[in-house]
Amino acid sequence: MSVSFPDDVESPIANDPDYVPPSNFSKGRRASVSAEPLSMEDDITNDRVIHPKTDEQRKRLQVAVKDILIFKSLDQEQREYVLDAMFEKKCCGWREGNRDGR
Repeated sequence: MSVSFPDDVESPIANDPDYVPPSNFSKGRRASVSAEPLSMEDDITNDRVIHPKTDEQRKRLQVAVKDILIFKSLDQEQREYVLDAMFEKKCCGWREGNRDGR
């Protein structure tokens, strides 16, 4: 792992001949990561979830996601998959819909 500094800022340890990295510092792979291993041989199901929508609902969704960065990177087919999986959840107001991050 290397840290980059802007040209006008000098690294505090770059020219220090007495600097010794911590004993637990490793340039190899991290030893522990909190994730389950993913094997390419595992069957990953691509079951498509489709929630029926009216034309009006679909248009509202398209307008809502058109300027969101993560949706901009999707091609048309991927965007349709995502829009098909979305569903409308009616709530009382803005605060109600954003309670507890839901």
